[in-house]
Amino acid sequence: MHEEELPDETVENRTMVTEKRSSQSKAKKHREHKQEMTTQIYMDGTETDVDVTCDLNENNNCSTNSRRKFNNLTCFLTNADSLPNKMTELNSRMKEGKLHPDIVAVTEAKPKNSRYKMSKSDYVMENYDIFNVNIESDQGRGILLYVNSELEAESYEVDSEFSEVVCVKIKLDKSDELLVCVVYRSPNSTKANNDQLLKLLHSIGKTNVSHKLIMGDFNLPDIDWATWTTPGSETSLNYKFIESIRDGYLYQHVTESTRARVDQIPNVLDLVMSNEEGMVDDLKVESPLGKSDHSCIHFKFICSSTKQNRKRTKYYYDKGDFEGFIRSMSEINWKEEFTKVQNDPTLMYDCFVKHLSALQDQYIPHKEVLASSRKNFVSLGHQDLRILRKKHRSWVRFLETRDGKKYLEYAKLRNKVRAITRKAKRLLEKNIADQAKSCPKKFWSYATAKSKTKERISAL
Repeated sequence: MHEEELPDETVENRTMVTEKRSSQSKAKKHREHKQEMTTQIYMDGTETDVDVTCDLNENNNCSTNSRRKFNNLTCFLTNADSLPNKMTELNSRMKEGKLHPDIVAVTEAKPKNSRYKMSKSDYVMENYDIFNVNIESDQGRGILLYVNSELEAESYEVDSEFSEVVCVKIKLDKSDELLVCVVYRSPNSTKANNDQLLKLLHSIGKTNVSHKLIMGDFNLPDIDWATWTTPGSETSLNYKFIESIRDGYLYQHVTESTRARVDQIPNVLDLVMSNEEGMVDDLKVESPLGKSDHSCIHFKFICSSTKQNRKRTKYYYDKGDFEGFIRSMSEINWKEEFTKVQNDPTLMYDCFVKHLSALQDQYIPHKEVLASSRKNFVSLGHQDLRILRKKHRSWVRFLETRDGKKYLEYAKLRNKVRAITRKAKRLLEKNIADQAKSCPKKFWSYATAKSKTKERISAL
């Protein structure tokens, strides 16, 4: 018995059903994959919510927007005693090592004497938002607070007239918020300014936020933080400072010496405070930046936070259809479009930009890419990084022994690191200058990175 030959219509219908089932199967797999990708748990304990959008075409192109959840924020604190000539070493510490801090606090950022007036553009660090006080004024030594641009941060005003403090409120997970305040108290601070410092601590204590972090250089060497005692009387600033911390339900975490010179007894000047003892973890004291005599402090602030992956649209202009672009632009009835907005110059400009952007997306190939974090970065070699780590160990040994010979060993390594970082920066800038004509994009990229704050370009 021979099998009946099916009509062409039936074969076509079966083919369509098969293709439909195949398409449904692909869609089901895509939904399962999307559900799988909705939450990823990383090896370092971070969790990620991922929104995946895919087009089921032959290339199966996907675009991903994600918010990563973190269990802590990495913080870095130091008194730089003039930061501009130490920026290369600071950047190397931030990007070359395993630190990658989310919050960087620097006191005494301005030099004591400078050839020109400093501006925020002199202190730019890529992928950080800058908050500052007294940087562009003639008052004080200046404070810089860098916050990872993936975090949502905004300036915050505290009820106090203390001379040098910068406060920022950072949005954490759900309804939680983190108040970060960086303080610098000069050793020559007046009694009125000291009273404002106590008022500042009182105001921070009353602020209604879930997480609080206060850090900086307070210049109070006579307090023993191991026992929370001071030889001063009840009328002394040291005693009042301790009581203000207690009244504000704050906890001070630094007990190791943070400032040392070969001819002086090391003491604790740089402090880190929080509103709960368990909020600060893994606190380490490392060697100073450059020739500063204040140690660098880095630690983890325990909190649940989210970060938005930085993305930007990259256009491939060399592959664009400019004939189609020009044709579409010429087909628009601009007289009619401008009449709709009553020939208002501002609205006319907005209308033009709207059409221009739409046609750019239509005729110029583009895609979403993660923002680069290593553009024009002064990189150090493995041998240089080993010397940097030796410098850290040498500083710790000096603090432990207070031996003059150990300090001389540290000073040699410090000067070596200083020479290495300055040479690396000179080579980078020379390379950019040599390629300015053949590769102008690299030059302008470097110049733009120097002026992210919309200020004048700093001296190279």
